[in-house]
Formats: sequence, structure tokens, C-alpha cells
Amino acid sequence: MIRIPHPLAQLTEDDYLSVESAITATDVFSRMVTPCVYVIDMVKDNFLYVSECMLRHFRCKREEIVPLGGRMFEKYVDSEEDARLLRKFDHAIRAAYREGCHTDLSNEVLSIDLHMRLGDKKLMVHQKVRVLASDCDNRPWLLLGMMSRSAVRDGGHIIAGNAKSHTRRRFVDDEEAGHWEEMAYDRLSDVEMEMLSFTSRGYSIEEIARIMCRSIPTVKLYRKQVFDRLGADNAAQAIALADSLCLI
Repeated sequence: MIRIPHPLAQLTEDDYLSVESAITATDVFSRMVTPCVYVIDMVKDNFLYVSECMLRHFRCKREEIVPLGGRMFEKYVDSEEDARLLRKFDHAIRAAYREGCHTDLSNEVLSIDLHMRLGDKKLMVHQKVRVLASDCDNRPWLLLGMMSRSAVRDGGHIIAGNAKSHTRRRFVDDEEAGHWEEMAYDRLSDVEMEMLSFTSRGYSIEEIARIMCRSIPTVKLYRKQVFDRLGADNAAQAIALADSLCLI
């Protein structure tokens, strides 16, 4: 994560020049993955970067959506409930970052699953953001976002997963500012995380067994244990859930 040495109120054009290499790296990364990739400027409230994949999926021009930032996504939901979820997600992000002034957000990923309309299709999508750059007080300046096809059936849950502590929190939207509460879940063992990591990279059970020097029945047992711990029905769901928890 990039950190500038002064508060966001003192942001200058030199600060934008200092993150150009990170934006270039983001562009290179976006060409290697299938999800839509974007960078939101929390100060100017717009997009600092959107990937070509995102423009294709939303069938829009760069100049049309750059000024909108995260507000752009509201154009692609067709129910009041999904629009409410988007507003709730924005609320949750800002609540996390208010609290973030006292914690390290560099390993935190916030995610949500909800329906969006892409072209003539209504799909459940998985959207997640993490801090790309912050100021000296740990207040976020740039957010790196990714959006892909979701593997879960039910949307609406807003989760914050931490890659370092392997903890997760759920956002509770009350009438005031909203707050986060810890969520309990069965932690994966090192060998289970290793197996899931290979699965997320497309390896078959037979290939994983050979790489890990385990028998095929043993790898199948690891997979069942992972499904049970994460509450997943299949590998795609397990990978999506593990991704939201920053396990892989």
C-alpha cells in the first residue's frame, strides 16, 4: 500500500504523479485477469482508472463513467433493493475507514454480492475493494476495486476480510453510522489452504495430489473439510468465499 506523508486535505498534483506507477501496474494486472478492475479516488469521488474489460462489460465510454466513480454502479441495478445494497456498501466502506484511522487497513478487503444488469443479462456479481493509497493518518485516498461473476446464490452480505489475521467482520447497518461486528468461522489448516490455493489456480485433484505428495482420497477429504468449514457446496463457491476472506 502507498502512503503519502501528509493528510488528504493537503493533497497535491505531485501526489497524483507519485502513484502513476501503481496505476500502470494496475493496468498491466487488469489485462491478465478476467474481473473488471478500477481505482476510485476518495477525495475527488471519481474513477482514477477503469480497465478495458470494465468498459466492455458495461458497454460505456471512459469519459462517461470516470466522473461518476462508485455512483456509476447504481446505473446498472434495476431493483430498489440492489440500489439500497450499493448505498449500504458505500456506507460500510466509509464506516470501515473512519475506524481505519486507528487500525492497519492495508490487509483489509471489503466485498459484497448483489445483482447487476450487464447488457441484457441480470447476474449476481462479486465486488470487492481494498486500499491502494492512504495518507499519514491512515485515511484512504485510492481504492482498488474488482468485480467478477459471483459463485454464491444469496447476495447482500457485506464482509470485511483481513489477509494477515484471517479474520472477518460483517457490516450491520443501523439507523446511525452503522458498525462492524466480528464473525466466527472455522479456520482452515495450512494444508487445507494450500489445497484450496491450488484449486483456485485450476489444478485437478490428481494434479494437487501429486504436487502435495498426498493420495487422491486424502486430497478429496481436504476438499470436503474446506467445503464444510466455509459452508460451500462446490469448488467455485469455496474459492469465492475464501477470496472474500483473503485466504487465497
